[in-house]
Amino acid sequence: MVPKGYGGESLTSSYANRDNQSYVESLGQSIVEICKHVPNGAIVFFSSYWMLEKCLASWKRTRVWDDLSRVKETFVEPRERGLLPSLLREYSRSASSSSGGAVLLAVCRGKVSEGLDFTDKMARAVFMTGLPFPNVRDERVKLKMLHEDKKSKSGSEWYKLQAYRAVNQAVGRVIRNKSDFGAVFFMDRRFQDVAVVSNLSKWLRDEVAQSADIQEAIRDTRKFFGGQQASSAGCSSFGSKQNTAIARQAKRPVDESQQQSSSGSSNKPAKKKLIVCSRTNNVLKYKASNIVSDLKKSLDKEQMREFKRVMTSYKETQNIGDLLEVIQKLCGLGRLTGEQIGRLEEFVDEKDRKQFFLFASRL
Repeated sequence: MVPKGYGGESLTSSYANRDNQSYVESLGQSIVEICKHVPNGAIVFFSSYWMLEKCLASWKRTRVWDDLSRVKETFVEPRERGLLPSLLREYSRSASSSSGGAVLLAVCRGKVSEGLDFTDKMARAVFMTGLPFPNVRDERVKLKMLHEDKKSKSGSEWYKLQAYRAVNQAVGRVIRNKSDFGAVFFMDRRFQDVAVVSNLSKWLRDEVAQSADIQEAIRDTRKFFGGQQASSAGCSSFGSKQNTAIARQAKRPVDESQQQSSSGSSNKPAKKKLIVCSRTNNVLKYKASNIVSDLKKSLDKEQMREFKRVMTSYKETQNIGDLLEVIQKLCGLGRLTGEQIGRLEEFVDEKDRKQFFLFASRL
């Protein structure tokens, strides 16, 4: 995580701080300075189109936009879906070129953050500029929160879970195959919270390191990508040896088909990911055993047996339909909370993650 930006400004895109011009400029200049040391493509995710457009307007009034454009060719995710294919072709061309590369400014839950494959040079870095909470003024969001409260659950818990899911979808753009590598920068001090870190996807939750300020983040970025260029088979540590949280190789699940197609040699480079975040000793590490223990507290013996049966079937057949049906039934009985459903993502194969996310968001 990078909690302090250019000029020592505290980075947070909370509602109370969004109109802080010093914050907006510091965020932009921090991205510029880090991008100077990131090869090829980079994606910057904003919490909403409103926030993206607000930052763009401010950056174009100051030197930030010009500075960013000099470092990398700059693209902005369009609201109109029909304009996206041509923009992505141009972005891909620029990101793969031998020049400074490209940066794409995009939105969480937008067209870029889910379902698109930004493999290898397309995304060597992802920046998260804030927590993408749903618009609390949206009538659909209000109704959903009321509905969760009526089911003896917490509407606010569901609300937070939507932000965590959107973060996990967005940062997933940076690692797309076994030999891919890249960095994730959490540019909001709220990512230090225990609740936020514990809701990151399993494959990146424990691979976190803290940069005290923008200068340290820049040094570590330069060191990381310098190591990748020097040896494609190795993964440089992100951060100094004095750092208590050094980034390691992330064990992100890879499709079986991908493993089989690339399993000819055990000497192939391992997938690498650099996550810049704050490690907190009290972070809850929800491994499989913890999740199962938690479920046993919520489900009776018969329900637990049924859940284990469909999980075993899913592992054998890779057909997620029965699992989703049982989860939906348990939700209807008020046995599962939104947080518990989010943790079940740990058991879901990578190829089914999008389907699971869409299913869970409708519950």
